[in-house]
Amino acid sequence: MEDLQPWAYGCKVGRGLVVEIRPNGQKYFIVRAFQDGKEKRKHVGIYPEMSLREARIKAVEARRDIFAAPAEVKCKTTFGEVAQEWLKKRMGDKNAKHVEKTKLRLNKYILPEFKDTPIQEITSGMVLKLCRKIEARGTVETATRVKGIIGQVFRYAIATDRADYDPTAALKGALQTRRVKHMAAITKPSEIAVLMKNINNYPRFIVRCALKFSALVFCRPGEIRQAEWRIYSHGHMAVRLERD
Repeated sequence: MEDLQPWAYGCKVGRGLVVEIRPNGQKYFIVRAFQDGKEKRKHVGIYPEMSLREARIKAVEARRDIFAAPAEVKCKTTFGEVAQEWLKKRMGDKNAKHVEKTKLRLNKYILPEFKDTPIQEITSGMVLKLCRKIEARGTVETATRVKGIIGQVFRYAIATDRADYDPTAALKGALQTRRVKHMAAITKPSEIAVLMKNINNYPRFIVRCALKFSALVFCRPGEIRQAEWRIYSHGHMAVRLERD
């Protein structure tokens, strides 16, 4: 026992008894048993407060208790039911636009796949398959967002005792990441002139106006898109921006 090195792993002792060694060096006696294909775990003691001999005796009692207990009734609550409850309980105080986008992704991508599926039957493979379909359309960032929403619903389900684990936790690094292409800044007057000519010839009127306005006020794209008429002072030819 003393030779076991600190790390997050388990060392099998026999008959379902395992010594789990945590990164902090503590050694825990855990009994593992399988009932109806599902793993059951029970903590029986900590080394060296409990000797290996005592742990073996406790393990026999713990396995007897596990198999004597009635089999758990599998939760039949569907993903759709938990998702709707999560929206009401956890998203009520969020930004309206964020909630709208979340509902859109739920209704467009997630619920058509998992709405009527019992939440405990959804696996990491099923979530990955859905995300791969979204990636195949070229919407890499949407796939990541969808995985995040599914994870949030599952964490709520775990907290409310309707799921045992979050299948998205195993998908870390499994999805593509959006490649960001950084554009060099334009600093030469001749290049700025070419840019402004191209903006002036842009066919879409609203976008063309937004680009021209951006060149005048040097605001962020989000501030340009969300600007309201009340910030303009036509008499003074000025724009009044509010501090965040």
